[in-house]
Amino acid sequence: MKYDKTDMKKKRNRKCKNKSKINLHEFANNNENKHICFDKDESIPLNTLPTEFYDSLNSQKIEVTSDILKYWNQRYKYFVKFDCGIQMDKEAWYSVCPEQTAIHIASRLPPKSICINAFCGVGSLSIKIAEICSIVYCIDINPDKITMAKHNASVYGSSDKIEFIVGDYFDVINNFAGISQVIMLDPPWGGPEYILSKWMDPNEFNIPNILHTALQICPNVGVLLPRNLSIDKFKKCLPFGLQVELEQNLINTKYKTITAYFGSLIPDNIY
Repeated sequence: MKYDKTDMKKKRNRKCKNKSKINLHEFANNNENKHICFDKDESIPLNTLPTEFYDSLNSQKIEVTSDILKYWNQRYKYFVKFDCGIQMDKEAWYSVCPEQTAIHIASRLPPKSICINAFCGVGSLSIKIAEICSIVYCIDINPDKITMAKHNASVYGSSDKIEFIVGDYFDVINNFAGISQVIMLDPPWGGPEYILSKWMDPNEFNIPNILHTALQICPNVGVLLPRNLSIDKFKKCLPFGLQVELEQNLINTKYKTITAYFGSLIPDNIY
């Protein structure tokens, strides 16, 4: 099939009209073809800033400084069951996948499939994937994050469907060749400073290598990406002729992230 570098299409959502091609200059400002997540209860008040917040191991106090305030005020967006004992470290405040976004992404995955969730962090996305898939193998190089993810999965009652693995993604992923049916990637973007750049170059955070490695294991891959991703540079990283669907994730109309889908995760009627 002839590959047209401009032929990168987005998913048609239930109530949105489908567009055949992405205009790179209009992508970020286009109000169509976006998945919008609304909180189930928008009446939840924003609590006042606490003087301290215990970290995941309850062994030291993390000062909730002004740079964490906006994340603290969104804690119920990240985990609806936050008050049930959810554990997070400082990095998780700005890297966790909001629960409603995680629910939507999980709904796109094949039911009762075997899924790998790489770079799982504290488990927000893994928990929702476990509600759809038969088993989820969660990989993270940080043992403390795996400890938090295990605990958070127990809060949501998902522990029996998740296997947690401490290790480097590139070392572990090859063990699942021929086993995994879908791979969901949530790689780090370098902290909250990423948004200071007008466009984020995927090469700066090794995203092409992470993605290509996953595609060698399984063709059905999803990857969460920052909203200021350079679409032009991203598509140049893709193998020749590979089809991709890009979906913008919004929460209460605010543009948060992009999800790129490959393989069978792209609906048949999108092309």
